[in-house]
Amino acid sequence: MNLSTSLLTTLKKFTQQYPRTTKAGKLILKILLTGLALGIVSTHVNWTYTWQLVKQVPWYTLLGGWLLYNLSKVLSAWRLWRILKVEEIYVSPLFNLKLYYQGMFYNLFLPGGVGGDGYKTIILHRLANKPLRNTVAALILDRISGVVAILLLAACFALLLQGKLPNTLHPCSLDIVNGTGARLVCATKLVFQKSISEFFPLLLLSGAMQLVQVLQAWLLLAFLNVEQGWFAYGLVFLLSSLATLLPITIGGIGARELVFVFAAHHLGISQDAAIAFSILFFIINVLSSVPGVFLKTDGTH
Repeated sequence: MNLSTSLLTTLKKFTQQYPRTTKAGKLILKILLTGLALGIVSTHVNWTYTWQLVKQVPWYTLLGGWLLYNLSKVLSAWRLWRILKVEEIYVSPLFNLKLYYQGMFYNLFLPGGVGGDGYKTIILHRLANKPLRNTVAALILDRISGVVAILLLAACFALLLQGKLPNTLHPCSLDIVNGTGARLVCATKLVFQKSISEFFPLLLLSGAMQLVQVLQAWLLLAFLNVEQGWFAYGLVFLLSSLATLLPITIGGIGARELVFVFAAHHLGISQDAAIAFSILFFIINVLSSVPGVFLKTDGTH
């Protein structure tokens, strides 16, 4: 047995014998990475000015941002409901919406492995009396359609930023527009054969959801002394949304801010305004997610 095989065998035995230890280790690593990300961001931001920007935003703007954010989540829940029907997992739209908001809550406050998708998988599998792969397939397709919409919309924004992006990024943007959708549709057809007929309606729903969130971002930025560069901010917002999907920080905290800080150098956007927006977006996210803990899904579905 060579050294690498021996190490892998030892690691496998350790994770089997000490599953709680490995979970705790993952959580500690996420906490450290979150702290590191926030520490890097802090060195690039004038926090005094940033807090002044945050405090100057009127309450009705926050209310408008909250309404737009929740509209995007309703669209996202509708998308998931359509996927569940294709996978023959039948729940009412209201039950699905409640479950979606419960998942949002768990995404925020249970970062140690029991995320929103995991919670929804358990509940739907228990109710549907279907193989677990059906539920997992539905949630994976839900994620894929969302990622495709973000990529395509981000690429369109990148194409509108001629002269502001590094030249090497324009061919990349064109490649995403021309190829990403087709490649992922082919992959989806192979893996999720029952759901392919719904892929384009799902993509339209995902696009509408992301556009609503971009509108929310523009609304908040308009009250953060931002007067130009709307497509640049929209592009960075979409890229930061992709960053928060990576399970490397607690609830995505720090990942979005890092994208804003490093993209500001290339796109000429205000780091302070971008971080102020990120703070407001997080507040709206929390205010929208907390009610999920009070919603009941143990009755009729």
